[in-house]
Amino acid sequence: MEAEQCRDSARNVNVALLSGQTVSLCAFLAWTVADLKRKAQQELKVGICRLITAQGEVLAESQSLHSTGISCGDTLTATVRPPRLVSTRRSLAFGLLRGCGSVVTWGHPSCGGDSSSVRGQLQDVQQLVLSVSACAAILGNGRVVTWGDPLQSNLTEELQEELQDVCHIQASFGAFAALRRDGHVVSWGNRSEGSDSSEVQEQLRNVTKLASTRCAFAATLDDGRVVTWGDAFGGGDSRDVQQQLKGVTEVQGTDFAFAAIIRGGRVVTWGDAFGGGCSNGAQERLCDIRQLVPGCRAFAALRGDGGVVSWGDLFSGGDSSAAQDQLRDVRKIVASSCAFAALLANGTVVTWGDPFNGGDARAVRDQLAEVQEVVASSCAFAALLSNGTVLTWGDPDQGGNSKLVQHQLTNIQQVEASCSAFAAIRGDGHVVTWGNPTVGGGGVVV
Repeated sequence: MEAEQCRDSARNVNVALLSGQTVSLCAFLAWTVADLKRKAQQELKVGICRLITAQGEVLAESQSLHSTGISCGDTLTATVRPPRLVSTRRSLAFGLLRGCGSVVTWGHPSCGGDSSSVRGQLQDVQQLVLSVSACAAILGNGRVVTWGDPLQSNLTEELQEELQDVCHIQASFGAFAALRRDGHVVSWGNRSEGSDSSEVQEQLRNVTKLASTRCAFAATLDDGRVVTWGDAFGGGDSRDVQQQLKGVTEVQGTDFAFAAIIRGGRVVTWGDAFGGGCSNGAQERLCDIRQLVPGCRAFAALRGDGGVVSWGDLFSGGDSSAAQDQLRDVRKIVASSCAFAALLANGTVVTWGDPFNGGDARAVRDQLAEVQEVVASSCAFAALLSNGTVLTWGDPDQGGNSKLVQHQLTNIQQVEASCSAFAAIRGDGHVVTWGNPTVGGGGVVV
């Protein structure tokens, strides 16, 4: 029967990995490319990023197989999705999203580090998001799986019905907001940290992006306007700047304030004035802004000319005046809670802010060359060098000291940080951790 169906309404399609491993599938013409990708992942037991035709065309996941013009016996090349570490400098746990779409977690057990209760559901995971004390995963079918703090992970039947066709999730400290493909938003979790979006639901239409502070959310609409909700003093009330929030291209949040880039590269801020919500003193220099980077109570902005502008709490990185002479040709900025690190085009790093939070890198400055990537926990930084090794600085108890695992930190592919620990994936697939063992550190090789 299946062979007859393949002749009439489907095609025999080969999906091949670059390694040469190939699987032959009976692919129904009514399937989308995403359906074919999921089937190939199941058979090949790897995560697939893209499917590419013999002519070099990357197939869009939303396309139907019929519309691709695929013929019986055609071979599609699949690019493999590498494993990826997931956490944030606010989180108390880590997640490892494997190439096959399964998930491994560790760290504080009740804050997302123990996913054993939902392990059977964590298949074909596309995105993994962590708040401070819970985790949410988007599956390939657009459904959501949660675990950790019960206030954030216990989904009612009504919520589960709404959480369909989800494409992105954003977390505050204790709440989540999910963006559906139809442009609607569903929120849940701790009410005091932004879970209740009922008052603005009528405005949450055609949403394209989400951002968060500690206790509020901001949604950017497809027409460049912004809708906010949550704690009014933490960015949830944007009425005073609504007339300026037009043509918004990016929004970022510190713990207590938001900043938005509007067309032309100007910046609009709101929320707690002492947490980055007041940028009056920096507005003259806030032009042609390309990147906004939030710390706990301060922002840093990267300009098109490679310069940096900062504002907010002076002791949390809001004052970069001492480093301004060095902040030239900056390519990327990274923030711990109270300090910033700028990666320059020449592969060196410049830091400023609280020295105990990584703002002072003098102990490793001579070694900070050929840096490829910089990652921050709440109180420390880690730099991945071009030779695959890692350098750390900042609070030694929060990941700033990696001496005990330094011999294992070779051929590193990715580094990620929780609030006070780091994890690194080696080329052989093993994960090395260091920092606070309660939140995922401790030198354990996963």
